[in-house]
Amino acid sequence: MRYVDCLQKILFPRRERERRLTSLSALDGFVQNICWGEDVSVAVAHRRAEEGVVTLRTWHSRANAVLITSDGYFLTADHCVKRYVPPRKHGMRIITHNGEEFPVTNVCACNRRKDLALCKADLPAAPAPLRYRFFDWGRYERRLAVRVVTRNDGLHSVYGFLEGITPAVFGLGHTYEETSFLHDQWTVSVNLRPGDSGGLLLDAEARVLGFVTTGPADENHDYRGTCARLPDALALIATYVTRRRTLYGPRHT
Repeated sequence: MRYVDCLQKILFPRRERERRLTSLSALDGFVQNICWGEDVSVAVAHRRAEEGVVTLRTWHSRANAVLITSDGYFLTADHCVKRYVPPRKHGMRIITHNGEEFPVTNVCACNRRKDLALCKADLPAAPAPLRYRFFDWGRYERRLAVRVVTRNDGLHSVYGFLEGITPAVFGLGHTYEETSFLHDQWTVSVNLRPGDSGGLLLDAEARVLGFVTTGPADENHDYRGTCARLPDALALIATYVTRRRTLYGPRHT
């Protein structure tokens, strides 16, 4: 028996391994969104987006996150969670659209250059991907009408325009060590507020474009913020799924 097979049996008993692989299949199902959700009506897509955006609460602040599976995987901005590893120790929780609270159990993967993080909360539902409409990049045009959905202090929507893609945005953190360059971000003219990070960026037909990373950086009421793009989030998820499946081993039949 190979060393890796022995390690898998020690670390992950069969029942636990099957549970985790099922959860990963749901996560992979979010990435493999057939027809990019175009079979979902606009009205249903708007409702799902509003219900999918949750409050991310830490011991001293609130931000936003977007649920992508029914058992608790979610996406948010990396700077909202990177201080709180392990998250359970710091009491990090998500609050869903109906007011239920669930503990965040793991920061699974992150991309600091894109300011994206994939996390897991402990939701009791059976694993299944949440279906959203995805933006078709062939329809990209400057000054595209967009909507940002947040829930850090109740459901809130702001509207504006997509300005373009910037090659590098200088993002200011709380300390010098947290200051970094954000690459290939959507630039949006939207009245973003403090605490809007992790919110969901949609077009007029409820297609997901990305996730809020930064707001205005000056005091001149320049409401130009940035958002991580959906393809970067999908790549982060796909890499995590591949690595986890390698660790857990093949599914038993």
